[in-house]
Amino acid sequence: METLELRQGGMKLRIEDGSAKSWLVMQRADGEFPVEITVGEDASLELAFIVLGDVRVRNSLTINLTGRGANCRLRGLWLIGGNADVRFDVRMNHEVGLCTSEQIFKGIEGGSARSDFFGLIKVAPDAQKTDARQQCHNLLLTENARANAKPQLEIYADDVVCTHGATVGRMNDDELFYMRSRGICLEEAKRLQLTVFAAAALDIVPEDVSAGLEGWIEAISL
Repeated sequence: METLELRQGGMKLRIEDGSAKSWLVMQRADGEFPVEITVGEDASLELAFIVLGDVRVRNSLTINLTGRGANCRLRGLWLIGGNADVRFDVRMNHEVGLCTSEQIFKGIEGGSARSDFFGLIKVAPDAQKTDARQQCHNLLLTENARANAKPQLEIYADDVVCTHGATVGRMNDDELFYMRSRGICLEEAKRLQLTVFAAAALDIVPEDVSAGLEGWIEAISL
């Protein structure tokens, strides 16, 4: 997986027919980053975002699946605290048939951090046999943390499989109680629960990167 450096002025990329790209975006600084990526016939894209710390980030991402058989796996993870303000606007355009897309976004918000996720899957009239899925789930660690998630579907074809879902919640007290009853201290139990929660958003990320997950979690006030 290659590292992709975003530009604040915006960027447009194309995955040519039959090719594959796998990119990782690490964000630890403020900025607004519009990105548009077009995926050609039988081409594939894996793209993962990791946003860390007390940052103000605006990501506007448009994926155009323009060739039959195109595939996109999109992941996002934000671990934010302080007065962080993170926003993702994601538009997945299925323009032709027999394309697949899968999106998993996870957020952990501490301090007075805020996140906003707005996701749209749009399926064109000719995009039959589309398979498109989108999830966004958040855990709030403090009373002052906030998370908004709004996934949407706009479907103009009838032979498709499209799903979306979103949750905003707090840590599971029953799970914490179970772990503490097995001799695990409270802080370690919290780290374990958060690590498991976040891991699904890192399934396409290299192990040497995902190995830093526990350290990133520790950087957020528990």
